Amino acid sequence: MLSLKMRLYLILLLKMKAVFTYTLLILFTNSFSQNTIQLDSLQLAVYNYHKGFSKQKPDLTRSAISSQLNMFNGNSSTNAIDWEAHMFIQGGEINEWINWMIENAGPFKNDITFKTQNKRSNSAILITEETGSNKFRFWENEEVVYQLGKTNDGWQILSVFIKNLKNPE
Repeated sequence: MLSLKMRLYLILLLKMKAVFTYTLLILFTNSFSQNTIQLDSLQLAVYNYHKGFSKQKPDLTRSAISSQLNMFNGNSSTNAIDWEAHMFIQGGEINEWINWMIENAGPFKNDITFKTQNKRSNSAILITEETGSNKFRFWENEEVVYQLGKTNDGWQILSVFIKNLKNPE
């Protein structure tokens, strides 16, 4: 016969398991049902940026990017002295880059967790934690900082900082 303390402990564990299972079910359902995803306009820009790559829809990715895009890398360092420029593209170069990435770097997979964001007037910073892969690399719990600007077309990405990325040698 189990003691009262042990029975209460088992009941608590079963309740915790039920809550955990329910939470996982919600997260699983939300990740596959676009109707249940509640994104604000900043998050939607970053979501569309990645969704366009993963679904091979260049227009969706393009709609998330402003007329210029600057990318830079953290070289796995929090010290700005170690950071490096990756690329700057504008105008038609953006379309060429998106198409090249879809044709040559796919398939894309990226799970995004929105960590924090800060808006001031028409400027914003959004920080994510991302896990995913493409033909060239795999990343896990990678911190990414997006700078966005509010344009006539809504919030769009101006720059992307990927902390753990290093330029090829």
